[in-house]
Amino acid sequence: IDALKRKRYSLVLMDIQMPQMDGYTATTKIRTELKSDIPVIAMTAHAMAGEREKCLSYGMNEYIPKPIRENELSKIINNILNTNRKAEKEKDNIPGQIPKVLDLGYLRELSGGNATFEVSMIEQFLEQMPGELEALEQEFNKKNYVQVAQVAHNMKTSVSFMGLTEKLGDYLDYIEINAPIQEKNRDTREKILQVIKICHQAFGEAKEYLQR
Repeated sequence: IDALKRKRYSLVLMDIQMPQMDGYTATTKIRTELKSDIPVIAMTAHAMAGEREKCLSYGMNEYIPKPIRENELSKIINNILNTNRKAEKEKDNIPGQIPKVLDLGYLRELSGGNATFEVSMIEQFLEQMPGELEALEQEFNKKNYVQVAQVAHNMKTSVSFMGLTEKLGDYLDYIEINAPIQEKNRDTREKILQVIKICHQAFGEAKEYLQR
């Protein structure tokens, strides 16, 4: 409970049989006193019928019996985090407005709730990416197509931290593969313009996020 008051976490692995306060009580406090909707996974040696339903009734999101199977736990965690990420993204997209392109769920997982790290990575993105976009366009205009492919390849890491792979991955793959092929240059140019357009929208969203 004290840890959740101090720091932001992605989820809680909740042991049911703990000294001083059991998992049912702890989860109730998380939901009622902290008003937190953080995902809680119950971990218990009780594999009795109805135990999962009991855990869910106390506000937990999922249940896994001991001994823990690593693959099963990994699947549950991934399902919960992916569901939350989609929900956050839908919440950010207000009807009538341009859909958001940034998805900072991956960055939040990497940071483990460390806001300083998140800010640092976003600032680095805002500082470096405009130069990479400029290089992408300039090298294409100079007909340095091998260099264009290299720039596109290098950009993939930068955009992945900002959750932009879904929006930009196919474009960057196309540019990397087809830039050196002369007859594909017209299509490559269009893909470059799309990358620039999406990145400029991402810059605006990243700046808004830093201001918040």
